[in-house]
Amino acid sequence: MLRKLSPAPRPMTPPNHLLIIGGTGMLAAASKHLVELAHRATLVARGRDGLERIAQSGEARTLAVDYHHTDTLINELRAARREHGPFDLVLLWIHSTAEPTFDAVVDLLGEQVEACRVFDVRGSASTDPTSEVDRRREYANERVDYRRVVLGYVHEQGVSRWLTHDEICTGVLQAIANGAEEWVVGKVRPRGARP
Repeated sequence: MLRKLSPAPRPMTPPNHLLIIGGTGMLAAASKHLVELAHRATLVARGRDGLERIAQSGEARTLAVDYHHTDTLINELRAARREHGPFDLVLLWIHSTAEPTFDAVVDLLGEQVEACRVFDVRGSASTDPTSEVDRRREYANERVDYRRVVLGYVHEQGVSRWLTHDEICTGVLQAIANGAEEWVVGKVRPRGARP
């Protein structure tokens, strides 16, 4: 069961064709909210169960594809684009183990005539994403409006913990609504205070 987010994120313009890759786990509530808002949506995840729960929220095409299978994924995304039109809002949670897939997806988006906003969710567990040179930013151009959402941690009363799914989803939706070039959910510094 997907929970209602609180506090509710600021209202945003409904996307015509939403694309979400990797949004059925910790991002499920945010994905559900975006699908409810969108005119059309394409959802990509490895497992069909999570996809179906989120797709019930609106008009959505579901693709049960492991994003490590780049060629299959790109072919399916091309078909979705032909059927529903260009993607105008994109939410990506693609791990660094699949950089070729990230490259291929953004190349596909760059082929569109219409511009799209891309929100790339990044974890802070392995590196300090706010200090590294982010090669993914190279994709920003007139058609791909690249935005980065960095997931950090919470430090309360001398104790640190990772973000909850609710905090992550609320933060991601706030990032999309605000459109900031970079949005940090929680905090990423000091590095030594991470859980």
